[in-house]
Amino acid sequence: MDQRKLIYAAYRLKFLTPVHIRPDNGQNPLHSSGTSLHSDTFFSALCVEASHQSDQAVESLIENAEQNHILLSDLFPYRNDELFLPKPMILDLLQKMENDRDNRKRLKRLPYIPLSLWERYLQFDQMEDFLDECEGIVSNIAFPDQRQRVQVSCQSEEDSEPYFVQATRFHQGCGLYCVMGFADGEIKKQVEAYLELLGWTGIGGKRSSGWGKFQFTPMPLPEKLEKMVRTENAKQWVTLNTSLPSNYKVAETGYYTVCRRGGFVHQQDYKKQTVYAFSPGSSFSDKFEGVVKNVAPSDKQPAYRMLKPLFLGVEV
Repeated sequence: MDQRKLIYAAYRLKFLTPVHIRPDNGQNPLHSSGTSLHSDTFFSALCVEASHQSDQAVESLIENAEQNHILLSDLFPYRNDELFLPKPMILDLLQKMENDRDNRKRLKRLPYIPLSLWERYLQFDQMEDFLDECEGIVSNIAFPDQRQRVQVSCQSEEDSEPYFVQATRFHQGCGLYCVMGFADGEIKKQVEAYLELLGWTGIGGKRSSGWGKFQFTPMPLPEKLEKMVRTENAKQWVTLNTSLPSNYKVAETGYYTVCRRGGFVHQQDYKKQTVYAFSPGSSFSDKFEGVVKNVAPSDKQPAYRMLKPLFLGVEV
């Protein structure tokens, strides 16, 4: 289904406890925690909640994803009413960034672009003033919360070993949000039911410690963002989520980074197959069809990654 025809809404997640988000940068997964969550991880968590209802509920959710009846973005930060978007990897902007010797380092360090400043970034004019304003908005949205744990051996007389786990705590008025698109109101209602259950279960790591719990608030998509999601023609298409094309030739037309997607299957003792997907903010001259990929070993129960792109149409 064409993404322009979907019903869209944004969902703001207010975290009630710390949340541990595994980093992509190769750091120790226990010693660091991020401020955004991949869309495929979020979809898998919704599938787990659906599985508590019935096998048919999970199959329906996956089928809707395969038919593009559900689309969802990565979870990005927000501050009050300001939504943050991934920094777009558009060639023209990347070249201007490299040529801007005065602001190059600050631009590279910038993790997100506030929606209210999106056009100013695309225009790439008066960047020092832009950076001053932008850094004031995106900085200090969260802080690390490091906890000490003890690993106790129940099967030997070895000494207990302490270790540290870092979580993310969001400041007042800050949290994560997700953009979702639905083919109809019935699918929207069902996914929101799973989302409410997920708020009690939690997302991210160390949920057995009570981490990752949240309350969500639906909100209409801001007009500026909805226009980019629904646009029919654009010079560049920027991904708002973690995605993987069904035809790799599309990589020849884009500028992107890739992220490693791996990990264990929920409550199972086997790993998912590793997948390298396009990171959010990747830019392409043409749209592409994504995949819903079974990443379980061939002799195990299926486990799916949703890697369908949600695009923003951009004129640069």
